[in-house]
Amino acid sequence: MTDLQMPTLNFMPWCRLDREYRVGAVALIPYSREHPPVDLDPDHTRAVNTILADFIYVNGRPIDRCTLITLENRLLIEGWDNPNAFETTYGHAQMACLSSLEGRDYFGSAEPYSNAECFALYSRQYREGRAVAAPIFRRDSTPLGLAGPALRVHIPAQAIAVPKLPFNEPLYRALTALRRRWLDAGRTGDWAIWAESIYSFNLANTDQESFGRDLEWVLMCSAMQRLLGARSSAADTASKLAAALTSDGSLGPSASETVQDWAKEFYRLRNDFAHGKLRTRQPRMWHQPYHLLLAAIVFPLLVKKLLEREAFYQSTETDRVEVAAFVRFAADLRDTGSPRKSWHRYVREEQEQARVP
Repeated sequence: MTDLQMPTLNFMPWCRLDREYRVGAVALIPYSREHPPVDLDPDHTRAVNTILADFIYVNGRPIDRCTLITLENRLLIEGWDNPNAFETTYGHAQMACLSSLEGRDYFGSAEPYSNAECFALYSRQYREGRAVAAPIFRRDSTPLGLAGPALRVHIPAQAIAVPKLPFNEPLYRALTALRRRWLDAGRTGDWAIWAESIYSFNLANTDQESFGRDLEWVLMCSAMQRLLGARSSAADTASKLAAALTSDGSLGPSASETVQDWAKEFYRLRNDFAHGKLRTRQPRMWHQPYHLLLAAIVFPLLVKKLLEREAFYQSTETDRVEVAAFVRFAADLRDTGSPRKSWHRYVREEQEQARVP
């Protein structure tokens, strides 16, 4: 068993952010063995390096880069005197993950890209010059404490394939501001809806081979439905999604119809997976892999629209054309059965068209 009074490090071993991101009491700090942060004292550097020795890169050696998470300027959190400490840290890791997933390209070059494996959060205690993991609980609630060689974790293949992460800082700051405002106001239930939706979406975007597409489908559909406050029906989910995306009036009825057609079909097929069917034989206009791709694009668009509605986010020019690009992308995938260009190319073309007088 671990001792909750011992110093604990929270970190994301596979996450390589370009710089530090500090919001309120939480900071995401890039760490390098060769060039540790200048304000990190030698004892903390020693503790971090000891813990990271158990996290192995593809070359068989300990990783040399990661992202540390501090809370109230504390790197090694002692005693968890704040009962919400881990929840706060975990919540910021999830919001950071979504802020990275938002920037992915598809059908184009290898970058920019991201997946949720890059933001996997680990906790390790440090005592007497060694690392100790939190206990693993078996199905029968029997705890198994781990130390020494049992702690070693090898980088997952999904994270190896992401050399550089995109990161939407304005989106991350907007999400953290919404969280802080609602929790301070006692609106814990309202924030729980957002937190659970973000978690479900992130969990569906790990790129893990062992993670079935049926489960990804259910998670992403649930994330959208819950964030929209929609009833358990394809029609209500589809109409509320279309209304949220096209609320500024910049797109015509045909765009709203395309969004609704896709969302209805996505939800209708989800019902089979949610009720235990591993395959669906229902007729569909979009190929199954493209459904998941469109869901991966539309959820961050929805989040940004709803954040703007709550006055926590200011849309950029790129944000404003992404919905139109999504509509055209979805229509092409429906009509031709395959993409004509990369997702970001669709966005750039919409930007160029919007600039034409």
